Amino acid sequence: MRVPGKFLMGLLSILCIAFTVNAQDSKNTRDEKAVPVEVQAVQVQELYRSVFYGCRLQPAERYVHRSPISGTLESIPVRTGQRVSQGTLLFTVRRDLAGRSYNSVEVRAVHAGIVSENKLTPGEPVQENEALIEVLDDSAFTAGILVSDKDIGTIRQGDSCVIYENKIPTRATGKVTMLAPEPEYETGLFPVELRVLKAPGLFIGKFIRIELKMEPYTGIAVPSVHIVRKYSEDHLYIVKDGTAELRPVTLGQAYNDLVTVTAGVAEGELYVTSNTRRLSSGTAVTITEGQ
Repeated sequence: MRVPGKFLMGLLSILCIAFTVNAQDSKNTRDEKAVPVEVQAVQVQELYRSVFYGCRLQPAERYVHRSPISGTLESIPVRTGQRVSQGTLLFTVRRDLAGRSYNSVEVRAVHAGIVSENKLTPGEPVQENEALIEVLDDSAFTAGILVSDKDIGTIRQGDSCVIYENKIPTRATGKVTMLAPEPEYETGLFPVELRVLKAPGLFIGKFIRIELKMEPYTGIAVPSVHIVRKYSEDHLYIVKDGTAELRPVTLGQAYNDLVTVTAGVAEGELYVTSNTRRLSSGTAVTITEGQ
């Protein structure tokens, strides 16, 4: 019996429509079962521990200029607070010996800076090697802090610090240059010296608040609240190809609300940041807000 071609074409059309409807129904069923989740990309971060101290800025160096001879202070062409350049004439001294005449000896600044307090008067006698004028180098600053025994073990030479102004961080920075090997026994505190770079608004004697950045870390870190503890191990739910994978991870140190992840995930992978109670490994998921 021969089946008409038109009948076959109609039958095929019906079958195609039925298949399409069934496929759509299956997809809708899967979508209805998929758990909506929010995710975040795994990121490499720069972390550190913070501790705050207050201190006053001191000059980077103090250059004491002494009389090269015994004699009379002849002239002082600079004044207290004056900024001088290297080579600026600071004072002259004349040797006095009965019946003999000597040329005046000039003393010039060995470094640029600010002339410190000067109470000398021309005509006064001076002795050889006597300190006469001090020049303060303010091209950078030093600062001293006293650190407790709780913090001293985590501070390292070279650790960086940020200068705060009215509780707001500035662009001014510095570094730890010296750690005392023992404390001041009267207080039990350890002296620590810092070198602070020159920046607008900083000057000798200014009181500043510094944030010490200790134990710096660069690597992957996630909020500890998203770590799932199961089977006596730490895990993250990683989303891949529409399903959730319960991935074991190795954790490192904690930095406030973040914890470092030293193994188990790679930068750029997506981990679940929403409620994970409805999830298990292999659960179908759909990504909502928070990506």
